[in-house]
Amino acid sequence: MPGAAPDATTKTAAWVAFTIAVLYFAQEVLLPFALAVLLTFLLAPLVSRLRRWGLGRVPAVILVTALTAAIVVSLAAVVAWQIAGLAQDLPKYERNLSAKIDSMEAGTENGTVARLRKMYDRLSARLGADDEVPAAGADDKPVPVEVVEVDAGESATGPLEFALGYLGSLLAPIGVAAVVLVFAVFMLIDREDLRDRLFRLSGVDRLGATTQVLEEAGKRVSRYLLMQLIVNASYGAAVAVGLLVIGLPNAILWGLLATTLRYVPYVGPWIAAAFPITLSVVVSKGWSDPLLIVGMFVVLELISNNVIEPWLYGSGTGVSTMGVLLAAAFWLWLWGPVGLILAMPLTVCLTVVGRHVPQLAFLQVILGDEPVLDPAARLYQRFLSMDADEVDDLVEHLFDPDEPAGWASGEATGAAESPPERTTMAFYDAVLLPALTLAERDRRRGSLDERHERFAHDEARALIAELADRTAAEAPKNGGPVGATTTADGPPAGTPRALVVSARDEADAIAGTALVQLLRARGWDAEALTEETLVSEVAERTATGPHVVVVSALPPGAGAHARSWTRRLRAAAPKLPIIVGLWGGGPGAERLRNRLKDAGADRLSVTLAEAVAHVRALAAAAAATPRTHDAAPTSHGDCPNSNPRPPESQSGSTTTKR
Repeated sequence: MPGAAPDATTKTAAWVAFTIAVLYFAQEVLLPFALAVLLTFLLAPLVSRLRRWGLGRVPAVILVTALTAAIVVSLAAVVAWQIAGLAQDLPKYERNLSAKIDSMEAGTENGTVARLRKMYDRLSARLGADDEVPAAGADDKPVPVEVVEVDAGESATGPLEFALGYLGSLLAPIGVAAVVLVFAVFMLIDREDLRDRLFRLSGVDRLGATTQVLEEAGKRVSRYLLMQLIVNASYGAAVAVGLLVIGLPNAILWGLLATTLRYVPYVGPWIAAAFPITLSVVVSKGWSDPLLIVGMFVVLELISNNVIEPWLYGSGTGVSTMGVLLAAAFWLWLWGPVGLILAMPLTVCLTVVGRHVPQLAFLQVILGDEPVLDPAARLYQRFLSMDADEVDDLVEHLFDPDEPAGWASGEATGAAESPPERTTMAFYDAVLLPALTLAERDRRRGSLDERHERFAHDEARALIAELADRTAAEAPKNGGPVGATTTADGPPAGTPRALVVSARDEADAIAGTALVQLLRARGWDAEALTEETLVSEVAERTATGPHVVVVSALPPGAGAHARSWTRRLRAAAPKLPIIVGLWGGGPGAERLRNRLKDAGADRLSVTLAEAVAHVRALAAAAAATPRTHDAAPTSHGDCPNSNPRPPESQSGSTTTKR
């Protein structure tokens, strides 16, 4: 029903709003639970490894959690020790900073600090001059004084209250950590049971989708957390060692701080860097140590972001850069600083859910790193933008060997002659011709004007011309015509000929031009005729003995024209092999195949790769069984030609009429 889609969208939006409200108002309960789930994902691989070594589930969980708690307590003790040492040295650092400021001010009479102080004094004097000073003896009104009696029970906080408040602030994070650890222990012990309960809540009929979501989310999050732990620990160790070499106090503290804050995307490392840089300004007598520390952090970030993280992560998270930024802002608003630490794992889970749940597909579109448009739609959009540079950039990107090339696989083309990846044949079949099909669809709907259509056709022809050399270099050595022998100064002697006819309009002609290019690269004497060519002219060409004729038809709406051309060609040359290229197939292709067969077509090709294979097969059959074409009389009164002339040379028969 027409109202079904809006109702579904409204329900999804309502559920999303309700979920966000619950996450916001119930964060006191959900935050420890989320941290426990995160810890479970991190420790689950270790528990599984111990179980494979023969240890029981409960002992493995207890051993792993006890080891984790010991590491956390040890790190907390080291941090407390470092903070205590820093607090003892603060007075000395204050004197050093004051001396540095005085030296900066005394360095020159017109130094920066001196100029700033003089400007402040002038502004203060000018503002003070505008204030009216009341004369002595003026009417001074007494200020009323109110005496408030404080009850003994509400007096200033005593030592006991202060101690309890201090212990409360200290024990609160310890209590949260204990709750998180207990949650994680029971989640690790009852992991299978909890998973089965989640399956039951999601519905048995959705068991397959729920299993895929949990497996993919668990694998991605566990891998991300493990790799992030390795990267952050290595980063913190490098920071600590570098600061020790430079001679900055409390280097271990700053290394641990860098390890922790690096869980915060993008800004975390630089927040961690601000503390040792500021301390170096205070401690050092010159500016060499602060500059060395800044350079150290820059080098570490470059190495980590461009070498270590791509090597360890790969494409494991599935979240785009913009998705990371949006998720960080959202979870910071929702759950505060802890939300920043949870942002990346939670976003990975949301992206996986959006990939497998149709109602939440917008999450994958917004947060995922996979292209949301297929290459053909992207190319058509560049055509619509009428930006030739963007078209060239996209094609260059598609042929880049470092980029994913699912469009270029042999399976994508469905060809009998499966081309290797990133060939022009695969590009034409999977990208260019589908883009032209989208343009034809919009033109038939009336949503594509002549100016944009002309630009798309011109750019398509330009791309085919630019890829000619690449096509020739990619052509297989065994893909040429059957029975041809190479001559010294021309095309192969006895080269079979292929005639490509456009069924209707220029889009069909562009597809035919691409096919001619592929055939010529394989040694064929191929010629393309446009939609302006008359049937009688094609019939005359068939009298010269082409081995095969291909009718190029680009959907939608080209089937009737292709059938008409096939019927008239069959009447003109009853024994001539005819291939209909219905590029992309489309709906009703099987029904149209039967109609084209009834009209006289020998083969139906839906891709250029299939057409090349069909041309070769039909030419091989024709070479094995020599025959005349027995052309039927044409409108010009020609008689059947029982003795066709030898094929003309390639130089005189490959001119394309456009």
